[in-house]
Amino acid sequence: MALRNIIGAIAILIFALWYGDLATVLPKRDMGDGSPGPQFFPYLITIMMLFFSGILLIQGLRGIRGISGIADLLPKDKEYNLMKPIGGILLIGLYFGMLKLFGFLWCTPFFFAGLMWINGERRPKIVLGLSIVVPLFLYFLFRDIFLLPLPQGSLLG
Repeated sequence: MALRNIIGAIAILIFALWYGDLATVLPKRDMGDGSPGPQFFPYLITIMMLFFSGILLIQGLRGIRGISGIADLLPKDKEYNLMKPIGGILLIGLYFGMLKLFGFLWCTPFFFAGLMWINGERRPKIVLGLSIVVPLFLYFLFRDIFLLPLPQGSLLG
C-alpha cells in the first residue's frame, strides 16, 4: 500500500502544480464588493489537492518499511476485476457528454445514482435521496456562494 500511496501522491502533486499554473493565467474579475471572484475557486482546488496529496505522500513514506516491491501495486483481493473502474470511467465520459446537452441539474442526479450503483450501493432510498440532495446542494453552493454558473445545457437547460 505504501508504494501505491507514494506513486498516487506524486501523480496528484504534479497534476495540482500543473492545474495551479493554469489557474494563475485566469483573468482577474473584481466583484466590486470585496468578495472573491470566480478566479478564487481554482486556487482553492489547487491548495486542497496539494494538502491532501501531501498527506498521502507522508502516509506512504511512513509505511515504506513494509514495502514488497512491484507486488505492492497489485490488488490484494483475488476477486478483483476491472469492471468497476471501467464502468466508472465510461459513466464519467457519458456524464460530460450529456452535460453539454442537458445541463447540470438534469445530468448530475443520474451520474450520482450511477456511481453509487457501480460502487455497490443498492438501497433505493439512499441512492434516490443522495442523487437528488447532493446535486441540489452543489448547484446552490456554486450559484449562490461561489457565484459561478453551472452548465445549463442546450436542450433542457
